[in-house]
Amino acid sequence: MNKIGVKKFHFRSIAAFLVVFFAFSSAMADTRRYKFDVLIRGIKAGQLRYAIEIKGASYGVHGILESTGLVGLLVRYHFDAQAVGKHFGNQYQPEHY
Repeated sequence: MNKIGVKKFHFRSIAAFLVVFFAFSSAMADTRRYKFDVLIRGIKAGQLRYAIEIKGASYGVHGILESTGLVGLLVRYHFDAQAVGKHFGNQYQPEHY
């Protein structure tokens, strides 16, 4: 898989995660921030951070996945994604990302 294919795969993975998250979330107000460590065999390899903001019928989400820890010393990886759109109940429709 080339670099573009890898980036598309990671973007689609993050987008799918966020869609599932939105689908099972209760109503949110203002901005919520989340942070997760990414571990490979117990060794910290990276970090996923994202924030979700909902205002009326609009939403915005911004996430960053990057290498950290021991793996970050050997491999530099930084992926930044965001989406903006409308939501209706538990359905989210991105307008652009």
